[in-house]
Amino acid sequence: MENNTQRPLAVITGASSGIGYELAREFYQHGFDLLLAAEDSEIFEAERSFEGNEGFVKGVQVDLATSDGVETLMQVIEQLGRPVEAAAINAGVGVSGAFSDTELQDEINLIHLNVVSAVHLAKRLVPDMKARGKGRILFTSSVAASTPGPYLATYAASKAFLQSFAEALRYELKGTGVTVTSLQPGSTETAFFTRAGMSDTKVGTESKDDAREVAREGFAALMEGRDAVIAGSFKNKVQAMLGRILPQKMGAAVQAQYNKPGYARNQLTSAETHNFSSWNRPKHHNVSDTERLISIALGTAAVARSLFGKKRGSFSRLTQGVGGAGLLYRGLTGYCPVYEKMGKAPIQAAPRRMLLNFEKSIVINKSLDEVRSVLGENDPVWQNSDSTLFPISAGGQIWDLRLKESHDGKRTFLYASPSNEEGYQIRGGRLHMAAMKQALDHEMRRLKALLETGEVPTTEGQPHGRRSATGQAVEEISGSIQDHLQKDGTNLSTGREASL
Repeated sequence: MENNTQRPLAVITGASSGIGYELAREFYQHGFDLLLAAEDSEIFEAERSFEGNEGFVKGVQVDLATSDGVETLMQVIEQLGRPVEAAAINAGVGVSGAFSDTELQDEINLIHLNVVSAVHLAKRLVPDMKARGKGRILFTSSVAASTPGPYLATYAASKAFLQSFAEALRYELKGTGVTVTSLQPGSTETAFFTRAGMSDTKVGTESKDDAREVAREGFAALMEGRDAVIAGSFKNKVQAMLGRILPQKMGAAVQAQYNKPGYARNQLTSAETHNFSSWNRPKHHNVSDTERLISIALGTAAVARSLFGKKRGSFSRLTQGVGGAGLLYRGLTGYCPVYEKMGKAPIQAAPRRMLLNFEKSIVINKSLDEVRSVLGENDPVWQNSDSTLFPISAGGQIWDLRLKESHDGKRTFLYASPSNEEGYQIRGGRLHMAAMKQALDHEMRRLKALLETGEVPTTEGQPHGRRSATGQAVEEISGSIQDHLQKDGTNLSTGREASL
């Protein structure tokens, strides 16, 4: 797209996926031109997704964890010769695990990206905005900024820094026409948890907020000039409130339960694990997360009143203190003996079932005819560009692949969706879902390499060799499909069997 529009320019970092990409979508839909930055090549796929519409969009692949990366981004901004009207400083990364066990370089890289690059980029953008008397800056912080985060220590600390920095900068710029807003999301459905190695933590397996909705709330707060917004579910607001009123020691204990690795491995067990006699049965988590947060808030208030409230009788104070301690125990442990007596089953007594109803796409940098020539142009499956190409196996599930040509005819979109049109329920909840998505992403990237270069990289990155026929492509991309069909007895339609 040409850099000749009259639309205001917005800069978004970490824009290749997740909240950053959805923020870019919000800016674009509200009349902004975009300069998108990320360290991975997917930033160019994000750039191409906006093509076909009016406006200017440019993707820049830079490593913002380095000073050179930030300066490279600034050089691109200066080359555009346009003022930055809004900046969403969103790029960030997490490192999961006990601090004594994690790699030093990973922690240093986190600090450079989450903290140093945010300060560096703000330092380069703010003076010009202040001189023009106009500008908006959005920092993506987190509700994790409100409390210490054991097993996510440097990440929580980095977000606390960003939160404090944003509030201080906002105060300094009061009356200059430049506003600073802090976006505080909770756990959101993005690739963050997989990249941070948090797939087996409690927070990694729970339901999460939609990234698009989080971005909408963040963009609205930025445009309204608000100082901060706690985006997402009501649970996030409760968590942020508790982080402000609870002692930090208690808040750290709560966060440790959510962030500690290994939770999912311990919880995703069969129901037979819990068939012990009542006096020998271990105390499992049988209180919902919302109830736990409310219990912690009420218990803290009750204990505080019993210790520091107006003078009353000793028995009254003792009763209130014991009641508050009971609520705190219920909230911190997630276990309620009364619930157990009532027969309420442990929340994680057995793996959950989830509906597999999502679709993934990837951009192939070839025309539809070129893609067909790689896969075998004489195959009747290719007569319709929206037809099912062939199934592949990823994460123990069969996926249908479809091709669709872009509007300009220069690229081809490859779509993958579950083979069972009526939906497919999987056991294991979000942990299993995340593993399936990761496996599918890996297979689609291998297929992208095949279609663009004619070579299929192995897991180690070495090519298998050139493939030019549909059957060979299926064999190389998904060698386990026949075993999967034989074991599970999956029924494919005649069309799918023919495409094999």
